[in-house]
Amino acid sequence: MDLPREIVAETLCVFSCVKTYSRTWYLHHEHLPRNAIPRILEPQKDWRRWEGDLQSAWHEFIVPNEVVEYHIAQPDPYRGYMNHIVCHADVIISQGVWAPRFSGLITVHCQSRHLGLSENSVR
Repeated sequence: MDLPREIVAETLCVFSCVKTYSRTWYLHHEHLPRNAIPRILEPQKDWRRWEGDLQSAWHEFIVPNEVVEYHIAQPDPYRGYMNHIVCHADVIISQGVWAPRFSGLITVHCQSRHLGLSENSVR
């Protein structure tokens, strides 16, 4: 999808001028097809270094010399339980892209009178 230049420029300005956070998820379609524990990342202000930021956050999982794909979860998933930090995006980092699977973020939110529970998972 090609976005208009004005939107891209405005987005880059916002992300490079303000402190931003992303909730990141890693999965490998063969070796780690599900991940329920994200990592919060504060990318550098220079957007040209974001790929390195993402990979360094999951360096112990990234398989060298294997294709790495990045996906932004759409629509924006529920993050109401994260009241201590404002996340601007959920980014899925995936490898093993030759497997017949797709990356996606599933949110299960259950509430009861006594306990509110929320679980996110990348599959």
